Amino acid sequence: MEYYQQALEINKKIGYELGVAHNLNNIGTVYNELGKHDEALRYQEEALGINKKTEDEQGIANNLTNIGVVYNDSGKPNEALNYYQEALEVFMHMNAQPRIEILLKIIKIIEEEKKEKEK
Repeated sequence: MEYYQQALEINKKIGYELGVAHNLNNIGTVYNELGKHDEALRYQEEALGINKKTEDEQGIANNLTNIGVVYNDSGKPNEALNYYQEALEVFMHMNAQPRIEILLKIIKIIEEEKKEKEK
């Protein structure tokens, strides 16, 4: 985490927005792994904002996926599905086939789990 924070500060100082977004994404992922979901979302959403501003489709899709992961890990599958589906649309626009396949599988699993809970 310390190195990500250092890299974030360097990228901010030199004005490298894509680097800032990348570092924010990594920090958010670490916070999620630590179970600090609110912090994870804060960093992921900030990264998403930068990636949208710079029109970095790969970054946008990654952030949307990671926000979905945070919501899924925090027991909010409906919110997770919304972000996974949005990420899927971006990946489809990019024709990123491996990522499309992965997201389709994740979405299917979550939908099946929801159906099981409804029984």
